[in-house]
Amino acid sequence: MKKQEFLNRVNKFTIKNYSITITDRLLTDWVHEGLVPGPTRVSNPGHRDPRWEWPRGSYTAVLNLCRAKKQGIKTFDELRIDQWLRGNAPLNPLVRLSMVKEHRRLQKRVYRPLRTDFGLNDLGLDSLLNAHRKRSNVHRALCSNKGDPRLAAIGNILPHEIWVKFYDAMRFGSKCDIRYLTMKLSNIFPALALPNENLQPTDPHIPGIGQIPEDDDETIPDSAESSLKNMPPEAFDTAREMTRCLSFGLRHTQRLAEIYRPDLSELALSCKVAGESMRFFPWNFTVFYILLHAFRYSMPQQKANLNNFDAVFGGILKGDLDQCRMILSQSRQTLTG
Repeated sequence: MKKQEFLNRVNKFTIKNYSITITDRLLTDWVHEGLVPGPTRVSNPGHRDPRWEWPRGSYTAVLNLCRAKKQGIKTFDELRIDQWLRGNAPLNPLVRLSMVKEHRRLQKRVYRPLRTDFGLNDLGLDSLLNAHRKRSNVHRALCSNKGDPRLAAIGNILPHEIWVKFYDAMRFGSKCDIRYLTMKLSNIFPALALPNENLQPTDPHIPGIGQIPEDDDETIPDSAESSLKNMPPEAFDTAREMTRCLSFGLRHTQRLAEIYRPDLSELALSCKVAGESMRFFPWNFTVFYILLHAFRYSMPQQKANLNNFDAVFGGILKGDLDQCRMILSQSRQTLTG
């Protein structure tokens, strides 16, 4: 199939379903960027001119990219990341490079408005009242309700000090005890809470997620950017599956609320909206690199935990919490064995 024949076939579908026209230049750019497999040369007996055939994979790749563009994804880096997150492309150096570049862009968009805040260590001789005021401003800036108003319940579920602790851990690399968050969440869902003594080193380590270099290309050690550059492919696959499971679980939170906590219907709706958002870029990528970095020390254990996801979630929906706790307990005993 010649290039023009290929374009005609593709456009017959993309114009009708996505209102997108694939031009010769756009197809060439996608092939050059490694987003679409190029044509392969085949034998052409009796002719001097070479014969090129566009494989079936090229057609599938173009349709996947058009679906992504229909959702608002524009740049080559964004397309490359989204296709890998959806399992449509392999992990390669180009994908890793795109992740690093996009991570920096997203983090700067979030933290650049707060660049005058240098953490508690920069407050000098300010009074405790002024210190609290400055940190409150940070909290309000991070949790400002500029998006879907249905997400407000998630921002309000945790007290002010939790947001400040996580902000300082993410932005400045300070320490944050995950047990404190677990304690707060157990007040909401006590039936699913585990005792603090059951927490293991496999729990999240979040410092450094928001740390990015300002004026040079030197990666900050033990930051999310460092994880994107150095973690093995198996860790990427595990974090991608964790993202999918988390999105699935959040989207079904309303069913859980109907069973266990009907009074939390507003929060359940917020979780459902968040889970739906995590299916699409950039939220799927944001959650992915947070999980990749937070569980960088325990990816093999997390991969084992994912094997129990369907059983645990199914048990929760059926109301069999004892079975769920037994599965989780056995899993932890196996991991810490």
